[in-house]
Amino acid sequence: MRRALPLVLAALVCLAGCGGFTGSDPATDAANPTPAAVPTDGPADDLPGLSASGITNATALAAVNADALANTSFTLRGNTTVVAANGTELVDGSGVTRVSANHSRSTARASGGGLYTRPVDHPVTRTERWYNGTATLVRAVGPNETTYLVPPFAGRPERIPGAMESYYRPERATSATVSASEGTVTLRIDVRPPASANATFVDVPVSVTEQTVTVRMTDEGRVRGYRIDYVGHLATDPDVRVEATSRTRFTDVGETTVERPEWVSTARNGTVVTPG
Repeated sequence: MRRALPLVLAALVCLAGCGGFTGSDPATDAANPTPAAVPTDGPADDLPGLSASGITNATALAAVNADALANTSFTLRGNTTVVAANGTELVDGSGVTRVSANHSRSTARASGGGLYTRPVDHPVTRTERWYNGTATLVRAVGPNETTYLVPPFAGRPERIPGAMESYYRPERATSATVSASEGTVTLRIDVRPPASANATFVDVPVSVTEQTVTVRMTDEGRVRGYRIDYVGHLATDPDVRVEATSRTRFTDVGETTVERPEWVSTARNGTVVTPG
C-alpha cells in the first residue's frame, strides 16, 4: 500500500525531516556541547559551533549554513520511505523544491503512489506549490480531477537554510560524532524524539522510538545534504513496527531559477478551496 505526499509542502522536509519535529523558533540556549564518541581531528575544528568532539553551539552551527545560502538560490531534492516490519511499503514519495536567490519565491513538486491527500476528496498522485513571498497556492492533481488550495500554513523558504538547528540543540541531540574526508564533514547525531509528538509521514502517524540524523557539509559548513532515519511503530497500531528514512540534498546552489508556474493563472481564475 502506498500513499500520497503531504499537501503542505513545507520544504519537503523533509525539514521536518518529514517528521514534523523541526522547529522554526531560534534556540535560546545552545551553548552546551553534546557528548561525542571518539574525537576526530579535522576541518570540523574550524567550523563555528562544531569541533572534533561534537556540537558546541547549535545556533552558530545552523547559522553557518544559513549564511552560506543567504542571497543564494538553491534546490532541495528529497525522498521519504516508510516500511513496515513485514516488508509492506506504507510511504514512497519524492519531491523537489526550488528557492530564488532572495528566498522570496519558491516552487515545489511532490509525487508518490498514493490515492488520497487531506483535505482533497479525490485521488491525488502529484502536488505542486507556488509561493510568491506573501501567499502559497497548491495544486493537487489526480487521475480525473485537479483541485487548487490556499493552505492556512505552509513552510516559508527563508527558514530552510537554518532549520537543522532543531536537531543540533543539546536537549535533542543525545550524542554526536564527527568525521571528515576529502572536503566533506559528516556529523552523525542521535536525536531524542519529543515524548509528546508523533512523526506524521504523509497521513501515516508514527510513534518514533529511535531517531538518527546524518548531516554532510562542506569543510566551510554549507550543508550538502542530510538523512534522517526513524524506528518506531504505527501510532494507530503499536504492534506494527516501522522504519522510515528521509533523504534531502541541496543542489544547484546559485544556479536555480524560479518561475511562476503556468497553472497559477488557471487557479486564480477558477475555484480555490481554503481548508478549515
